[in-house]
Amino acid sequence: MAGGGRYKTLFLDFKSGEVKEIKLDDPGETGNIIFPEAYYVGQNHAAFLTFESDNDYANNMSYLNRIDLETLTVEAKIVSVKAAQTYILGVLADGRILFFYSLNPSEEGICITE
Repeated sequence: MAGGGRYKTLFLDFKSGEVKEIKLDDPGETGNIIFPEAYYVGQNHAAFLTFESDNDYANNMSYLNRIDLETLTVEAKIVSVKAAQTYILGVLADGRILFFYSLNPSEEGICITE
């Protein structure tokens, strides 16, 4: 947690060894353990999920976010998913994100962003 009680989002560039901070206007809920299905690093882009939980599961929100790995520019909340478990499956070279959602056993599927 950074000074002032805020969490920082950091990016480690494995090629240079440099650690950079990525500014997120709305990081969603922080302090949770992030599982591997909530992020994915692709060739040119990375994707990660942010969350907003509610006492009523039907109001829980997941948001897909994309990072351009060249510029570290964040495209926040490019897709929102309500009340369904969401898992990132991959990120294509052009930045499209492949993800799976499951609302219940009869309503689930694989989607791809634009």
